[in-house]
Amino acid sequence: MNNNDKHIPKDFKLPENYFEQFEKRLFTELKFQELYPDNKDGFSVPDGYFDKVETLILAKTTKEPRVITLNYRRFAAAVATIAALFALLFYAVKPNANDAGFEGLSLSNLENYLIEQDRIQDFFSVEELNTIEANTSFFDEDHLSDEVILEYVDQDVIEYALNTDD
Repeated sequence: MNNNDKHIPKDFKLPENYFEQFEKRLFTELKFQELYPDNKDGFSVPDGYFDKVETLILAKTTKEPRVITLNYRRFAAAVATIAALFALLFYAVKPNANDAGFEGLSLSNLENYLIEQDRIQDFFSVEELNTIEANTSFFDEDHLSDEVILEYVDQDVIEYALNTDD
């Protein structure tokens, strides 16, 4: 015996008075067919419906593709803006060809700057100025010989003479 068939009942029972009422039900159905021979149920399908249904559905579901019009003025403005941003970025990031350096700085310009900026000691205390003076090689006595001073003065006099002749 198969164990999977346990849920099926062993005996089959008919409703009470099934065969006595069967004859009555059969005659009632036959009488109904005689009285109403054109009985159509509500689930009838029109002729040729299944032949045409596919084409009808496809005709209703196909839509025209949406056409997107491009506004060329907007597009041109966007391209011009991007090009201007790239040009500005290139100009801002590009290293300047004439970087300031000490090579192009003349001695007279340096002297004028130092004369105009003579109030730098206001920003430092006396101890800090003494420390700067002690640690600067310019103030070393070995470095400042008489020859160096005379050479500097001679250059200054020559430059002054050249500048005043003009």
